[in-house]
Amino acid sequence: MATESFPEFATGPDDSDFPQDKLFILFIPTKTKDGEPIQSPEVWVDEAAGMFSELFGGATEIAAKGCWKNPETGKLIREDVMLVQSYTTAELGLDSSSLNTINEFCRRMGNETSQGEVGMVIDGVFKRLSGF
Repeated sequence: MATESFPEFATGPDDSDFPQDKLFILFIPTKTKDGEPIQSPEVWVDEAAGMFSELFGGATEIAAKGCWKNPETGKLIREDVMLVQSYTTAELGLDSSSLNTINEFCRRMGNETSQGEVGMVIDGVFKRLSGF
């Protein structure tokens, strides 16, 4: 799409020194690994959005539907999920402090919501965290 379609973006502040070109997407579940509903999944959505906002300056929540296969039982689990995403700079996003904060959140969420894995996309690469 040509820049002329969005002239206000083309003439806005120049962020070229600090491009927010790293995208983090965290999948927030509504069911356990056994397909049971999670109590109050919106609490995890709010906490994830707050975490990304504190770390990177903002976050967007997107409702989606997902399906995955439990490797232990072979059962397909269909669920509503929320995607919480945030753009950031490489400096902030790949900082060890930021990554540690995200890791701790994902491990706590995985444990407290009885997940087999927690999924996240970091800069176009899907990552799985397990062993809670």
